[in-house]
Formats: sequence, C-alpha cells, structure tokens
Amino acid sequence: MYAKNEREIRDWIVHGKLHRSEGGGSGGQGAAVPMPAYGGSLPEREIDDMVAYVKAVSGWDPEAPDAAYEGRVLAKDLGCIGCHGHSGMGGVPNPGSLKGVIPSWTGEDYAELVRGDDELREWVLDGMPARLGKNPLARRFLERAKIKMPAYRGHITDEQVEAIIAYIHWLRGKK
Repeated sequence: MYAKNEREIRDWIVHGKLHRSEGGGSGGQGAAVPMPAYGGSLPEREIDDMVAYVKAVSGWDPEAPDAAYEGRVLAKDLGCIGCHGHSGMGGVPNPGSLKGVIPSWTGEDYAELVRGDDELREWVLDGMPARLGKNPLARRFLERAKIKMPAYRGHITDEQVEAIIAYIHWLRGKK
C-alpha cells in the first residue's frame, strides 16, 4: 500500500488509490477511512505541492543511498522521528532543555552538540556524549529536560548505528 515512486504518490492524491500495473491492486481497499481523490477538485499546481509535501515529510527520495535509506527506516522504527521530527528537522517541544526543543539533525546546533561520528555514536548508544556528560552546565540541561535521549546500547547492532549515522550525514548534505 505504500508508494514506491513519485508517480504512485501522485496516484494516491489524484485517485485516492494506487494504479499499479504490476500485480494489479488498487491499494487502500478496505480501509476504514478511504483516501479521498483530489483529482478534479484541486488545480494541478496544488497537487504538485501536495506531492512535494508528502516527499518532504516522509523523507522519501529515490536518490538516497542504501545505507541512508536503511538509517531512515531504523530512525522511524526506533522512534527517533517522533522526537527529532520528520527528516530530523527537530523543533519538538522539550521543557527544561537549553532551547526548549529537541534539536534537529540538520540545524545550526548540531555542530555544538555533535563533534564528529564518535560523539554521534555516543549519543545513539549512551544517550549523551562523554564530553557533555563531563560538563556540569551541559549535564544539568540534559538531565532536567523532560524528554531525554534514550541509550540504545545493547538494543541495536553496530551496523544499525552506522546506518543511522549514514542517514544523518545524508540529511545534512541535502539541507
């Protein structure tokens, strides 16, 4: 039922279902709330805008390298997207944190919070890098934040960590 390319995203928006030639199937049949068909009720320009929006918030990109794609899937499955936002854009409120929001993976604060891949691994595996954990002021803000970065050590493999790193690098290169 998921779109595999831009044409299929457009099909969902225009027809409210998928028109796949391979294997038939119109997708979405039997859904409790069917997707409305917007073709005929919206100008083509607005449909183009909707396609662009779906691509942006889903992180969909046919040009993504395999490792970045795997990292995106993992980020979604592990709940990273729930806090860091779609495509790692951040901005989710986090009372008690230094800036009041969860930082993005693509913003200006990233360079202050993550100094290289080793620190990024520490964020993922330990919930914070040792450098910030040793700094009393930084540690105070990290500890008083309502939402804390979870530590995934023992829950994900080294290969999965590297895929997440590849995804974040890919996002940062796209910004």
